[in-house]
Amino acid sequence: MSEKCNKYESLFVFGTEKQLEDHLKTCPECQKQHEKIYKTASIVKEVAPFYKNYGKTKSYNVILKAAAGVIIMTLAYFLVNYSVLENNIKGYNLSNNESESVIAEMGLPTDDYGLLMVY
Repeated sequence: MSEKCNKYESLFVFGTEKQLEDHLKTCPECQKQHEKIYKTASIVKEVAPFYKNYGKTKSYNVILKAAAGVIIMTLAYFLVNYSVLENNIKGYNLSNNESESVIAEMGLPTDDYGLLMVY
C-alpha cells in the first residue's frame, strides 16, 4: 500500500508557484487534487455574480418591506386586542365579585360562599 502524497497542501499554501508546478509534473495524485480545486474555483467564479446581486434587486426589497409591514401590523392588532380582552376579563371579575351568587338571586338558601345550602 502506498501512502497518499500530502505535499500539495503545504506547497499550495507556503510554496512558490514554480515549486508547485514542478511537484504537479511528478505526482499524479496531486494533479487530480489540483484539477478538482480549479474546477471548484471555476464554478464559484461562474455563480459569484448571481449570488452577489441576489439581495440587491428592487422586487426583493419591496417584498421584504411589505412582509415586515404585515408582521408589524398583525402584532400591533393582537397586542391591542389582548389588552382590551384583559381589561374586560378583569372588569367582569370585579363586577362578579360584588354581586351575589345566582342561587341567592333566585331566592334559594345559600351559605357564606354563595353555594346552595342542603339540610
